[in-house]
Amino acid sequence: MKLYLIFFSSLIFLACGKRSSLFSSSDTKPETESSIENTIDENSPFDSNNPDEKDESAHEEVVQQSDQEGSESIEKPSEEEPPDMPSDTVIAPVSITGANLVQCLVSDKNIISCEFDRAILESQYSKITLYTDGGVMIPHEELRFRSTDSEGRHLEIIVPARYSVESVSAEALSYLNCNSLSGDWVYVPGDSDYNTQDFCLMTFEAKCAQDDGSTCIASSEVPQSKSGGTPWVSIDLLTARSECSSLGQGFHLITNDEWMTVTSLLANVARNWSGGAVGAGNLYRGHSDNDPGMPCQASDNQLNAYLETDCAPKSLSEGEDDENSQRRTLFLSDGQVIWDLAGHVKEWVDHPVITDKPTPNVGNWIEYTEPVVGTSTMPLSKLIPVQKPYWNLAWNSNQGVGRYWSGSRDNGGGMDRGGFWADGQRSGLFLASFWSSPDGSGGGRGFRCVKSLQSP
Repeated sequence: MKLYLIFFSSLIFLACGKRSSLFSSSDTKPETESSIENTIDENSPFDSNNPDEKDESAHEEVVQQSDQEGSESIEKPSEEEPPDMPSDTVIAPVSITGANLVQCLVSDKNIISCEFDRAILESQYSKITLYTDGGVMIPHEELRFRSTDSEGRHLEIIVPARYSVESVSAEALSYLNCNSLSGDWVYVPGDSDYNTQDFCLMTFEAKCAQDDGSTCIASSEVPQSKSGGTPWVSIDLLTARSECSSLGQGFHLITNDEWMTVTSLLANVARNWSGGAVGAGNLYRGHSDNDPGMPCQASDNQLNAYLETDCAPKSLSEGEDDENSQRRTLFLSDGQVIWDLAGHVKEWVDHPVITDKPTPNVGNWIEYTEPVVGTSTMPLSKLIPVQKPYWNLAWNSNQGVGRYWSGSRDNGGGMDRGGFWADGQRSGLFLASFWSSPDGSGGGRGFRCVKSLQSP
Protein backbone atom coordinates (compact mmCIF):
# COMPACT_ATOMS: atom_id res chain seq x y z
CA MET A 1 0.00 0.00 0.00
CA LYS A 2 1.34 3.39 -0.89
CA LEU A 3 1.04 6.23 1.60
CA TYR A 4 1.19 9.84 0.54
CA LEU A 5 2.16 12.63 2.93
CA ILE A 6 0.68 15.92 1.85
CA PHE A 7 1.59 19.24 3.49
CA PHE A 8 -0.78 21.86 2.07
CA SER A 9 0.81 25.19 1.17
CA SER A 10 -0.53 28.67 0.58
CA LEU A 11 2.80 30.31 -0.25
CA ILE A 12 5.19 29.98 -3.14
CA PHE A 13 8.65 28.80 -2.19
CA LEU A 14 11.81 27.54 -3.80
CA ALA A 15 12.06 23.84 -4.59
CA CYS A 16 14.04 22.02 -1.94
CA GLY A 17 17.29 20.19 -2.48
CA LYS A 18 17.25 16.45 -2.13
CA ARG A 19 19.67 13.74 -1.14
CA SER A 20 19.94 10.42 -2.83
CA SER A 21 19.25 8.73 0.53
CA LEU A 22 15.74 10.16 0.38
CA PHE A 23 14.64 7.96 -2.42
CA SER A 24 14.20 4.22 -2.62
CA SER A 25 15.49 2.72 -5.83
CA SER A 26 12.34 0.66 -6.00
CA ASP A 27 10.13 3.80 -6.15
CA THR A 28 10.90 4.91 -8.87
CA LYS A 29 -19.89 34.67 -17.63
CA PRO A 30 -18.49 35.77 -19.78
CA GLU A 31 -22.02 36.88 -19.79
CA THR A 32 -23.43 34.81 -22.54
CA GLU A 33 -25.31 36.65 -25.21
CA SER A 34 -29.05 36.50 -24.87
CA SER A 35 -29.41 34.79 -28.21
CA ILE A 36 -27.82 31.52 -27.10
CA GLU A 37 -30.47 28.85 -27.39
CA ASN A 38 -30.94 25.65 -25.41
CA THR A 39 -30.78 23.47 -28.48
CA ILE A 40 -27.70 21.61 -29.58
CA ASP A 41 -26.89 21.05 -33.21
CA GLU A 42 -25.19 17.65 -33.46
CA ASN A 43 -23.97 18.31 -37.02
CA SER A 44 -22.05 21.52 -36.58
CA PRO A 45 -19.02 22.27 -34.45
CA PHE A 46 -20.93 24.95 -32.58
CA ASP A 47 -24.50 26.14 -32.33
CA SER A 48 -25.53 28.83 -34.74
CA ASN A 49 -25.85 31.20 -31.77
CA ASN A 50 -22.70 29.98 -30.03
CA PRO A 51 -20.38 32.84 -28.98
CA ASP A 52 -17.43 30.97 -30.51
CA GLU A 53 -18.86 30.97 -33.99
CA LYS A 54 -19.80 34.60 -33.67
CA ASP A 55 -16.25 35.59 -32.82
CA GLU A 56 -14.43 33.35 -35.20
CA SER A 57 -16.44 33.80 -38.23
CA ALA A 58 -16.08 37.61 -37.89
CA HIS A 59 -7.42 19.03 3.57
CA GLU A 60 -10.23 18.42 8.72
CA GLU A 61 -8.86 19.68 12.09
CA VAL A 62 -5.95 17.63 13.67
CA VAL A 63 -6.34 15.96 17.09
CA GLN A 64 -2.76 16.02 18.28
CA GLN A 65 -0.50 15.47 21.33
CA SER A 66 0.80 18.66 22.95
CA ASP A 67 4.53 18.86 23.52
CA GLN A 68 4.01 20.81 26.75
CA GLU A 69 4.24 17.56 28.75
CA GLY A 70 7.44 16.52 27.01
CA SER A 71 8.17 13.88 24.51
CA GLU A 72 7.49 11.13 27.11
CA SER A 73 3.79 12.02 26.91
CA ILE A 74 3.64 10.65 23.37
CA GLU A 75 3.42 6.91 23.29
CA LYS A 76 5.21 5.15 20.52
CA PRO A 77 2.87 2.92 18.58
CA SER A 78 3.00 -0.79 19.16
CA GLU A 79 5.33 -2.66 16.85
CA GLU A 80 2.69 -5.34 16.42
CA GLU A 81 1.12 -5.21 12.99
CA PRO A 82 -1.96 -7.06 11.84
CA PRO A 83 -0.89 -9.81 9.43
CA ASP A 84 -3.33 -8.77 6.74
CA MET A 85 -1.96 -5.23 6.38
CA PRO A 86 0.52 -4.59 3.58
CA SER A 87 3.93 -3.33 4.65
CA ASP A 88 5.27 -1.63 1.56
CA THR A 89 4.28 2.00 2.03
CA VAL A 90 5.69 5.05 0.35
CA ILE A 91 5.84 8.54 1.83
CA ALA A 92 5.76 11.54 -0.45
CA PRO A 93 6.60 14.79 1.38
CA VAL A 94 5.35 18.01 -0.06
CA SER A 95 5.12 21.37 1.72
CA ILE A 96 3.95 23.10 4.87
CA THR A 97 2.66 26.64 5.15
CA GLY A 98 5.40 29.19 5.77
CA ALA A 99 8.40 26.85 5.57
CA ASN A 100 10.46 24.97 3.04
CA LEU A 101 10.87 21.24 3.48
CA VAL A 102 14.56 20.34 3.40
CA GLN A 103 14.21 16.57 3.66
CA CYS A 104 12.19 13.73 5.13
CA LEU A 105 13.83 10.45 6.15
CA VAL A 106 12.44 7.20 7.52
CA SER A 107 14.18 7.02 10.91
CA ASP A 108 12.23 4.02 12.22
CA LYS A 109 9.60 1.60 10.99
CA ASN A 110 6.81 3.99 11.88
CA ILE A 111 8.57 7.34 12.24
CA ILE A 112 9.19 9.94 9.55
CA SER A 113 11.78 12.57 10.50
CA CYS A 114 11.42 15.83 8.62
CA GLU A 115 13.68 18.88 8.56
CA PHE A 116 12.52 22.37 7.62
CA ASP A 117 14.39 25.58 6.93
CA ARG A 118 12.67 27.39 9.82
CA ALA A 119 10.66 26.64 12.95
CA ILE A 120 7.43 24.72 12.57
CA LEU A 121 4.82 25.85 15.07
CA GLU A 122 2.60 23.34 16.82
CA SER A 123 -0.40 25.08 15.30
CA GLN A 124 0.95 24.21 11.88
CA TYR A 125 0.75 20.47 12.48
CA SER A 126 -2.84 20.71 11.30
CA LYS A 127 -1.49 21.22 7.79
CA ILE A 128 0.05 17.76 7.76
CA THR A 129 -2.09 15.07 6.24
CA LEU A 130 -1.47 11.42 5.37
CA TYR A 131 -3.28 9.72 2.52
CA THR A 132 -3.31 6.13 1.34
CA ASP A 133 -2.71 5.44 -2.31
CA GLY A 134 -6.49 5.29 -2.77
CA GLY A 135 -6.80 8.91 -1.67
CA VAL A 136 -8.27 8.08 1.76
CA MET A 137 -7.05 10.31 4.58
CA ILE A 138 -5.68 8.56 7.67
CA PRO A 139 -7.53 10.02 10.70
CA HIS A 140 -5.50 12.78 12.34
CA GLU A 141 -6.18 11.35 15.78
CA GLU A 142 -4.10 8.35 14.76
CA LEU A 143 -1.03 10.50 14.08
CA ARG A 144 1.46 11.82 16.65
CA PHE A 145 3.84 14.75 16.22
CA ARG A 146 7.05 15.45 18.17
CA SER A 147 9.49 18.33 17.87
CA THR A 148 13.03 17.03 18.40
CA ASP A 149 15.14 20.21 18.61
CA SER A 150 15.02 23.51 20.49
CA GLU A 151 14.71 25.50 17.28
CA GLY A 152 11.59 23.65 16.16
CA ARG A 153 12.99 22.87 12.73
CA HIS A 154 12.94 19.09 13.14
CA LEU A 155 9.67 17.20 13.44
CA GLU A 156 8.90 13.52 13.87
CA ILE A 157 5.62 12.19 12.51
CA ILE A 158 4.66 8.92 14.17
CA VAL A 159 2.51 6.71 11.99
CA PRO A 160 0.14 3.96 13.26
CA ALA A 161 1.83 0.55 13.56
CA ARG A 162 -0.38 -1.00 10.88
CA TYR A 163 1.30 1.22 8.31
CA SER A 164 4.93 0.30 7.74
CA VAL A 165 6.94 3.23 6.44
CA GLU A 166 9.77 1.80 4.43
CA SER A 167 10.92 4.45 2.00
CA VAL A 168 10.51 7.98 0.73
CA SER A 169 9.22 8.16 -2.79
CA ALA A 170 11.04 9.57 -5.75
CA GLU A 171 7.75 11.36 -6.45
CA ALA A 172 8.45 13.62 -3.47
CA LEU A 173 10.15 16.41 -5.39
CA SER A 174 7.43 16.43 -8.03
CA TYR A 175 4.67 16.80 -5.45
CA LEU A 176 6.72 19.48 -3.74
CA ASN A 177 7.01 21.55 -6.86
CA CYS A 178 3.32 21.33 -7.78
CA ASN A 179 2.06 22.23 -4.31
CA SER A 180 4.43 25.17 -4.06
CA LEU A 181 3.00 26.85 -7.17
CA SER A 182 0.65 29.77 -6.86
CA GLY A 183 -2.94 28.59 -7.02
CA ASP A 184 -4.22 25.04 -7.39
CA TRP A 185 -2.24 22.50 -9.41
CA VAL A 186 -2.14 18.71 -9.64
CA TYR A 187 0.82 16.45 -10.23
CA VAL A 188 0.64 14.25 -13.33
CA PRO A 189 3.21 11.47 -13.92
CA GLY A 190 4.74 11.30 -17.36
CA ASP A 191 3.84 8.66 -19.92
CA SER A 192 6.37 7.07 -22.27
CA ASP A 193 3.56 6.39 -24.77
CA TYR A 194 3.32 10.14 -25.25
CA ASN A 195 6.98 10.96 -24.57
CA THR A 196 6.01 13.15 -21.60
CA GLN A 197 7.85 13.80 -18.33
CA ASP A 198 6.15 14.51 -14.99
CA PHE A 199 4.30 17.83 -15.01
CA CYS A 200 2.00 20.05 -12.96
CA LEU A 201 -1.43 20.83 -14.43
CA MET A 202 -3.83 23.60 -13.49
CA THR A 203 -6.64 22.15 -11.38
CA PHE A 204 -9.04 24.66 -12.94
CA GLU A 205 -9.30 26.24 -16.37
CA ALA A 206 -7.13 29.35 -16.56
CA LYS A 207 -8.72 32.46 -15.10
CA CYS A 208 -7.62 36.02 -14.46
CA ALA A 209 -8.13 38.47 -11.60
CA GLN A 210 -11.52 39.47 -12.99
CA ASP A 211 -14.61 37.55 -11.89
CA ASP A 212 -15.86 37.65 -15.47
CA GLY A 213 -13.39 35.75 -17.63
CA SER A 214 -14.57 37.43 -20.79
CA THR A 215 -13.05 40.71 -19.58
CA CYS A 216 -9.50 39.42 -19.07
CA ILE A 217 -6.87 41.61 -20.74
CA ALA A 218 -3.89 39.73 -22.12
CA SER A 219 -1.49 42.64 -21.85
CA SER A 220 -2.06 43.12 -18.12
CA GLU A 221 -3.42 39.83 -16.72
CA VAL A 222 -1.69 36.67 -15.51
CA PRO A 223 -3.32 33.23 -15.81
CA GLN A 224 -4.48 31.84 -12.46
CA SER A 225 -5.71 28.44 -11.33
CA LYS A 226 -8.50 29.11 -8.84
CA SER A 227 -12.08 28.07 -8.16
CA GLY A 228 -13.60 31.56 -8.20
CA GLY A 229 -14.58 33.44 -11.32
CA THR A 230 -15.34 32.18 -14.80
CA PRO A 231 -12.71 30.92 -17.26
CA TRP A 232 -10.57 33.23 -19.34
CA VAL A 233 -12.19 33.05 -22.76
CA SER A 234 -12.15 34.95 -26.05
CA ILE A 235 -8.44 34.25 -26.45
CA ASP A 236 -6.65 32.83 -29.47
CA LEU A 237 -4.16 29.98 -29.37
CA LEU A 238 -1.10 32.16 -29.85
CA THR A 239 -2.07 34.47 -27.00
CA ALA A 240 -2.92 31.53 -24.73
CA ARG A 241 0.53 30.14 -25.45
CA SER A 242 2.14 33.46 -24.60
CA GLU A 243 0.10 33.88 -21.40
CA CYS A 244 1.15 30.48 -20.04
CA SER A 245 4.79 31.16 -20.87
CA SER A 246 4.58 34.47 -18.98
CA LEU A 247 4.24 32.52 -15.70
CA GLY A 248 7.95 31.72 -15.81
CA GLN A 249 10.46 29.07 -16.79
CA GLY A 250 8.94 25.69 -17.52
CA PHE A 251 5.38 26.98 -17.90
CA HIS A 252 3.56 26.49 -21.19
CA LEU A 253 0.18 25.89 -22.79
CA ILE A 254 -0.81 22.26 -22.45
CA THR A 255 0.27 20.17 -25.42
CA ASN A 256 -1.81 17.42 -26.97
CA ASP A 257 0.62 14.79 -25.66
CA GLU A 258 0.14 16.16 -22.14
CA TRP A 259 -3.61 16.23 -22.67
CA MET A 260 -3.51 12.57 -23.70
CA THR A 261 -1.25 11.72 -20.76
CA VAL A 262 -3.69 13.03 -18.16
CA THR A 263 -6.93 12.02 -19.90
CA SER A 264 -5.76 8.45 -20.49
CA LEU A 265 -5.08 8.24 -16.74
CA LEU A 266 -8.50 9.68 -15.87
CA ALA A 267 -10.34 7.30 -18.19
CA ASN A 268 -8.81 4.36 -16.31
CA VAL A 269 -10.20 5.42 -12.88
CA ALA A 270 -13.46 3.74 -11.86
CA ARG A 271 -14.89 6.76 -10.01
CA ASN A 272 -14.82 8.77 -13.25
CA TRP A 273 -17.41 6.43 -14.80
CA SER A 274 -21.09 6.77 -13.94
CA GLY A 275 -21.36 3.00 -13.45
CA GLY A 276 -18.56 2.90 -10.88
CA ALA A 277 -16.24 0.73 -12.97
CA VAL A 278 -14.09 1.42 -16.03
CA GLY A 279 -16.32 0.99 -19.06
CA ALA A 280 -19.55 0.93 -17.03
CA GLY A 281 -21.99 3.69 -17.94
CA ASN A 282 -20.21 6.73 -19.29
CA LEU A 283 -17.27 8.94 -18.53
CA TYR A 284 -18.50 12.16 -16.94
CA ARG A 285 -18.85 14.81 -19.65
CA GLY A 286 -18.82 17.88 -17.41
CA HIS A 287 -21.15 20.85 -17.87
CA SER A 288 -22.31 20.25 -21.42
CA ASP A 289 -26.14 20.26 -21.45
CA ASN A 290 -26.50 24.01 -22.10
CA ASP A 291 -28.34 24.42 -18.77
CA PRO A 292 -27.14 26.93 -17.83
CA GLY A 293 -26.01 28.18 -21.22
CA MET A 294 -22.83 29.81 -19.93
CA PRO A 295 -19.60 29.01 -18.08
CA CYS A 296 -19.75 29.16 -14.27
CA GLN A 297 -17.35 29.37 -11.36
CA ALA A 298 -16.08 26.16 -9.76
CA SER A 299 -15.99 25.34 -6.04
CA ASP A 300 -13.42 24.57 -3.36
CA ASN A 301 -15.74 21.72 -2.33
CA GLN A 302 -15.29 18.89 -4.78
CA LEU A 303 -18.75 17.54 -3.87
CA ASN A 304 -20.37 20.61 -5.44
CA ALA A 305 -19.58 19.37 -8.91
CA TYR A 306 -22.99 20.03 -10.47
CA LEU A 307 -24.80 23.23 -11.42
CA GLU A 308 -28.13 24.89 -10.81
CA THR A 309 -29.62 26.76 -13.74
CA ASP A 310 -28.38 30.01 -12.16
CA CYS A 311 -24.81 28.65 -12.04
CA ALA A 312 -24.88 27.98 -8.28
CA PRO A 313 -22.69 24.95 -7.52
CA LYS A 314 -24.41 22.01 -5.84
CA SER A 315 -24.10 18.30 -5.16
CA LEU A 316 -26.02 15.81 -7.28
CA SER A 317 -28.68 15.23 -4.61
CA GLU A 318 -29.56 18.90 -4.21
CA GLY A 319 -31.77 21.29 -6.12
CA GLU A 320 -32.73 20.76 -9.70
CA ASP A 321 -32.49 17.43 -11.43
CA ASP A 322 -29.32 16.79 -13.35
CA GLU A 323 -28.01 14.17 -15.66
CA ASN A 324 -25.44 12.12 -13.79
CA SER A 325 -23.12 12.63 -16.76
CA GLN A 326 -22.79 16.36 -15.94
CA ARG A 327 -20.30 16.00 -13.09
CA ARG A 328 -17.51 18.56 -13.50
CA THR A 329 -14.83 16.81 -11.44
CA LEU A 330 -12.53 13.97 -12.49
CA PHE A 331 -10.08 12.16 -10.22
CA LEU A 332 -6.61 10.77 -10.68
CA SER A 333 -5.90 7.41 -9.04
CA ASP A 334 -4.24 9.10 -6.03
CA GLY A 335 -7.35 11.19 -5.31
CA GLN A 336 -6.24 14.48 -6.89
CA VAL A 337 -9.16 16.26 -8.51
CA ILE A 338 -9.31 18.17 -11.80
CA TRP A 339 -12.21 20.45 -12.73
CA ASP A 340 -13.83 20.96 -16.13
CA LEU A 341 -11.41 19.03 -18.32
CA ALA A 342 -14.50 17.77 -20.15
CA GLY A 343 -17.22 20.27 -21.02
CA HIS A 344 -17.65 23.81 -19.65
CA VAL A 345 -15.36 25.61 -22.13
CA LYS A 346 -13.27 24.12 -24.89
CA GLU A 347 -9.55 24.30 -24.26
CA TRP A 348 -6.75 25.11 -26.65
CA VAL A 349 -3.97 22.54 -26.85
CA ASP A 350 -0.66 23.46 -28.42
CA HIS A 351 -0.82 21.15 -31.40
CA PRO A 352 -1.94 22.97 -34.54
CA VAL A 353 -2.43 20.69 -37.55
CA ILE A 354 -3.62 22.00 -40.88
CA THR A 355 -2.75 19.60 -43.70
CA ASP A 356 -2.20 16.23 -41.97
CA LYS A 357 -5.37 15.81 -39.96
CA PRO A 358 -6.74 12.35 -39.17
CA THR A 359 -9.40 11.42 -41.67
CA PRO A 360 -12.10 11.63 -42.78
CA ASN A 361 -11.63 15.36 -43.38
CA VAL A 362 -15.30 16.30 -43.25
CA GLY A 363 -17.19 19.25 -41.84
CA ASN A 364 -19.29 17.50 -39.23
CA TRP A 365 -18.93 15.62 -35.94
CA ILE A 366 -18.17 11.92 -36.25
CA GLU A 367 -17.70 9.03 -33.85
CA TYR A 368 -14.22 7.57 -33.40
CA THR A 369 -15.77 4.23 -34.30
CA GLU A 370 -16.79 5.33 -37.84
CA PRO A 371 -13.72 4.95 -37.96
CA VAL A 372 -11.32 7.84 -37.62
CA VAL A 373 -8.00 7.01 -39.26
CA GLY A 374 -4.75 8.53 -38.06
CA THR A 375 -1.89 9.83 -40.16
CA SER A 376 1.89 9.49 -39.95
CA THR A 377 2.23 12.66 -37.89
CA MET A 378 -1.08 12.34 -36.03
CA PRO A 379 -1.88 8.68 -35.32
CA LEU A 380 -5.18 7.74 -33.75
CA SER A 381 -3.43 7.31 -30.36
CA LYS A 382 -3.04 11.09 -30.34
CA LEU A 383 -6.83 11.40 -30.19
CA ILE A 384 -7.90 8.38 -28.11
CA PRO A 385 -5.62 6.04 -26.09
CA VAL A 386 -6.10 2.98 -28.28
CA GLN A 387 -2.75 1.53 -27.11
CA LYS A 388 -3.81 1.31 -23.46
CA PRO A 389 -4.84 -2.21 -22.33
CA TYR A 390 -8.10 -1.00 -20.78
CA TRP A 391 -9.31 0.80 -23.90
CA ASN A 392 -12.24 -0.64 -25.82
CA LEU A 393 -12.31 0.23 -29.51
CA ALA A 394 -16.12 0.07 -29.43
CA TRP A 395 -16.35 3.06 -27.06
CA ASN A 396 -17.84 6.20 -28.55
CA SER A 397 -19.88 9.19 -27.37
CA ASN A 398 -22.36 6.84 -25.69
CA GLN A 399 -19.55 6.09 -23.23
CA GLY A 400 -18.72 9.80 -22.87
CA VAL A 401 -15.56 9.60 -24.97
CA GLY A 402 -16.43 12.56 -27.18
CA ARG A 403 -16.45 13.04 -30.94
CA TYR A 404 -14.09 14.30 -33.64
CA TRP A 405 -14.29 17.22 -36.08
CA SER A 406 -11.65 17.53 -38.74
CA GLY A 407 -13.01 20.02 -41.21
CA SER A 408 -11.51 20.26 -44.66
CA ARG A 409 -7.86 19.40 -45.11
CA ASP A 410 -6.45 22.88 -45.59
CA ASN A 411 -8.69 24.93 -43.29
CA GLY A 412 -8.73 25.64 -39.57
CA GLY A 413 -6.07 23.58 -37.84
CA GLY A 414 -6.13 25.05 -34.34
CA MET A 415 -6.80 22.17 -31.97
CA ASP A 416 -9.21 22.39 -29.04
CA ARG A 417 -10.37 19.58 -26.79
CA GLY A 418 -12.95 18.63 -24.15
CA GLY A 419 -15.99 20.45 -25.50
CA PHE A 420 -18.04 23.33 -24.08
CA TRP A 421 -21.29 23.92 -22.21
CA ALA A 422 -23.58 23.31 -25.21
CA ASP A 423 -21.78 20.37 -26.85
CA GLY A 424 -24.12 17.77 -25.39
CA GLN A 425 -23.28 14.13 -26.00
CA ARG A 426 -20.34 14.93 -28.24
CA SER A 427 -18.55 16.51 -25.25
CA GLY A 428 -15.95 14.42 -23.43
CA LEU A 429 -12.32 14.03 -22.41
CA PHE A 430 -11.35 12.98 -25.92
CA LEU A 431 -13.39 15.42 -28.00
CA ALA A 432 -11.06 16.90 -30.56
CA SER A 433 -11.69 19.63 -33.11
CA PHE A 434 -9.55 21.28 -35.77
CA TRP A 435 -12.37 23.54 -36.91
CA SER A 436 -10.89 26.84 -35.68
CA SER A 437 -7.94 28.77 -36.97
CA PRO A 438 -5.10 29.23 -34.43
CA ASP A 439 -5.71 32.97 -34.49
CA GLY A 440 -9.43 32.57 -33.79
CA SER A 441 -10.98 33.47 -30.45
CA GLY A 442 -14.39 32.87 -29.00
CA GLY A 443 -16.47 33.11 -25.85
CA GLY A 444 -16.74 29.33 -25.53
CA ARG A 445 -13.01 28.55 -25.60
CA GLY A 446 -10.35 28.91 -22.92
CA PHE A 447 -7.05 27.29 -22.00
CA ARG A 448 -5.05 25.58 -19.25
CA CYS A 449 -1.34 25.86 -18.39
CA VAL A 450 1.28 23.26 -17.48
CA LYS A 451 4.54 23.44 -15.50
CA SER A 452 7.22 21.01 -16.62
CA LEU A 453 9.07 19.00 -13.97
CA GLN A 454 12.50 17.45 -14.27
CA SER A 455 12.66 13.82 -13.25
CA PRO A 456 13.99 13.41 -9.67
